[in-house]
Amino acid sequence: MTDPAGFTVADLRSRAGDEAFWAAGEHVAAIDGPYEDEWSLYATIQLDDGRTLETILHHRVGGSLAGECDCPQALAGSFCAHLVLGRPGPPWRRRACGGRAGRGDHASR
Repeated sequence: MTDPAGFTVADLRSRAGDEAFWAAGEHVAAIDGPYEDEWSLYATIQLDDGRTLETILHHRVGGSLAGECDCPQALAGSFCAHLVLGRPGPPWRRRACGGRAGRGDHASR
């Protein structure tokens, strides 16, 4: 299923890698967003340790997925798990995408 943003969950999983894809949602207390403009999705993520992260998932149609996050993994050049959470969809889809329990049920969506 292709998101209105022009990419599929499979695209996001491929870009993030399995480890980051399945780690999405761990240690997350709240998500504000995502908010969308023509080329990007923006979200603010509050972690359970009190840190707040700002994410930008670039999704320009026809281009590759890229992103920015102010976590250590992203600052080191990785496509981090927090960028997986910045995708559109109901909160339960974002949580299930990252949780082990939702793995089989939502991996192909």
